Amino acid sequence: MSVKRQEGTAILQFEDPKVVRRLVDKDHKETQLTVNPHYPSLGAPVYRSNDPIPINHLEEFTIAVNPCVLQHLQKERRCIQDLDEIAKSVYCSYTFQGNHFVLKPSVNENTQLYFKIAKKWRKNVEDKVEEFINRFDYKEESADAELWDKVKNKCRGLRSPWMDLQYSDQTKKIIMVGKQEIVCETSRKMRDILKKAKDEIEQERTIVEEKIQFARAVELAFVFNHIKNDVQEVKLSRSKSPPVLTVKGVKKKVKLALTCINSFQSQLRNRPLGLSPTLEGFIRTLDLEKVAQIHFVPNNIKATLVLKGKLDILAIEGDVQKAQDKLKQVFGDETLNLTPEQIAVTEGDGWKVFLGELEAEAKSSSEGCRIELLKNPGSVMLTGFTNMVTDIKIKLCDYLDKKRLSSQFIPATKEQVDFVENCLDLSELLDLKNQGISLLPVRTLPTGLKVTGTAENLNTAVSAIKKELLSIQSETFTYDKPGEALALIKQNDSLKVKAGDNGCMCVLEFVTNETSTCLSKHKLPNGLSLTIWQKDILHQRADAVVCQLCNCSDPVTGVTKAILTATGIDVPEMINDIKSIMGALTEETALAISAGTLPFKELILAVTPGVGSGVNPVVGNLQSVVMNCLETAEVNQCQSIAFPTLGRPGSTLDQRVRETLTAILENCKETKSKNKYLQHIHLVEKDGSTANKFKEMAQMMVVSADSINKVDACLKKSRQMPTTLKQGYVPSVPAMLLLPTVQIAGKTVMLKKGDITQESTEAIVNSNNNSLDLNSGVSGAILKAAGSTVKDECKKIGSQANDGIVVTGGGQLQCLYIVHMVGPTTAPLITAAVEKTLRICDHRNIATVAFPAIGTGKNK
Repeated sequence: MSVKRQEGTAILQFEDPKVVRRLVDKDHKETQLTVNPHYPSLGAPVYRSNDPIPINHLEEFTIAVNPCVLQHLQKERRCIQDLDEIAKSVYCSYTFQGNHFVLKPSVNENTQLYFKIAKKWRKNVEDKVEEFINRFDYKEESADAELWDKVKNKCRGLRSPWMDLQYSDQTKKIIMVGKQEIVCETSRKMRDILKKAKDEIEQERTIVEEKIQFARAVELAFVFNHIKNDVQEVKLSRSKSPPVLTVKGVKKKVKLALTCINSFQSQLRNRPLGLSPTLEGFIRTLDLEKVAQIHFVPNNIKATLVLKGKLDILAIEGDVQKAQDKLKQVFGDETLNLTPEQIAVTEGDGWKVFLGELEAEAKSSSEGCRIELLKNPGSVMLTGFTNMVTDIKIKLCDYLDKKRLSSQFIPATKEQVDFVENCLDLSELLDLKNQGISLLPVRTLPTGLKVTGTAENLNTAVSAIKKELLSIQSETFTYDKPGEALALIKQNDSLKVKAGDNGCMCVLEFVTNETSTCLSKHKLPNGLSLTIWQKDILHQRADAVVCQLCNCSDPVTGVTKAILTATGIDVPEMINDIKSIMGALTEETALAISAGTLPFKELILAVTPGVGSGVNPVVGNLQSVVMNCLETAEVNQCQSIAFPTLGRPGSTLDQRVRETLTAILENCKETKSKNKYLQHIHLVEKDGSTANKFKEMAQMMVVSADSINKVDACLKKSRQMPTTLKQGYVPSVPAMLLLPTVQIAGKTVMLKKGDITQESTEAIVNSNNNSLDLNSGVSGAILKAAGSTVKDECKKIGSQANDGIVVTGGGQLQCLYIVHMVGPTTAPLITAAVEKTLRICDHRNIATVAFPAIGTGKNK
């Protein structure tokens, strides 16, 4: 108990609230005492000084609810459970009366809680109950009995635990009631279903059918194929006899379809193919519809081929030219005009067999080709698909080229020619006659053998003849003791007989002596000796003597004229023979010919520039001439070579001497320990001043091996100098010219050591296997460096025959193309493969090509 004296009150606390109730209800007499309940949470008694504290009395009230929503809430157990939880949370109870919620307080008014919640009870109840009611929504869609019957199965599938769907026969409406978000989504779906159903009903009521007559079935098929995807809302059908297109569907859609078809027809045009009559005849034999499907449709060209008397293109106006261009690209014809020699080839049995095989190949291919042999005016006409025409043309040309008679000149010394003619019958030895090969000795300069035959056998025959010529050797012996020469000349005839009995030839030549002066002699770093002579070069002892030919109107002058005159050769005839064989006098060429009656093994004709050719007449050119002469001497197994003073008119003596010595030094550096035959170099000049100039320059440039090394260092330094040079400076020979190089029919052939995958030529050759996937050796290195694109291209091309050659891109290499040959295993096959490769390169305008060593792998 607590007492508040100032207020005159006392507060008693009881454990049992019933006791408090009895005390309040009891009537207290003879005492001025007022007893009232006291609630600590309110902070005051209910009554004070006999004045009641104002208390809100809680009364029941109602909330209106949509009848459909109310009906749904009453049916759904989950809704009732949620409503019970809400009522409990706000101290109320509820009942349903008509379309209303009746809400009453659920707390005794004599409890402390009653007084605590009384002020905001109704607002809290209204908020909670209305919030609950607002979770639900009501939607309805109008639908007559026919429409409901069409959609009721789909609509029933829209029901869910939180949404109900019903149809009212009285109001002709579909009613949806449930959670608000579900009702909204269902209402949207319902509208779509009803719209489609209404359209279907409308269509069923307005279906019509229209027919369009066509002149030709092919035109009907063309129109049908190109408009069927544009008029999908109607049904299209067609009949070939008569050609009629039927359009069936809703009247409105049929009208739109007819408009589309008529618009397409108005764009159609008939135009000629624009091809030759022979090509048109070939196309007539094909499946025209298939041609259009393969070549027009993938390229989005709306066109087809129509055959009615004549062959035309049927296409929309904008695609006529495209169709004509595509046909010209796909189809082609070629006419090969035959020479009289080739016409003779076509009359043989071999040609008939070959032609039959080609025709069989063309028929078996998906891309055909027609081959016609026209006797007059003598030609072969190829008509068909461009790819097949090109392939057949290459094979025909290859066959005719192999059957073409041609000649090759094999350089040989006069002694070798005489020996072949007098002692060795190569035609019988190599069985050349059965191969149609003829052999003719050439005694005019340059001497050699002229081999004539068909191209397919010529290279093999030439290789065999060259091999035999290599076995023919000659030796020169000098007899200069008193009486020896005269005794041998007297026994000349008997010596020739004895030599013949031993399978040899013997030739005696009498040479007079002349006084000569040796000005200086030097030992070169590679072991060769260099000697400077003042004498007549005709009396110089050497295996080879160099004769200068100037590439001008008068190529033979001075010392060269004296040398050639001494041989007894008709100089003009010799020049003409050289031009007929080589085509022209090619600068920097070195050609070995017979020395005739002179006491030399070889004469080496060196072609130097004429007046007016090139900006600098000496730099580079003369060095290359000297280098090529030295290489030619080594190739012809000469132990010694003699040079006169070389140079073009207009060049200075210093330039000639310096360039000649520079070239010799470069040769020493490049051929160190490589020369097998050449041991002695002679610089011979009859004029004293010129000979002394050689002597002075040689003493400066080739005094010793150490001085040579110094010169090499200077040459290397000069290569690093800027391109702007002082007047009179003579640069060293470019490194490329120092590589082993020959000129064949005007083409440069160079031997290099290195990695072929690093070559920057337009094409490189890969010696591959039949399946084009050899992953070992050089081929493996090439395919690996080229990358996956080249491997994929090879895989796409597929397996090849033993003599197959194909061309792919260069992939990641520096070259543009890779020529894959199925690796040949014998010398004739290698020769044929190289020839075929070069022909393909020429056909593709490939200017430079690099070959690896062929036949040196596991099959060597």
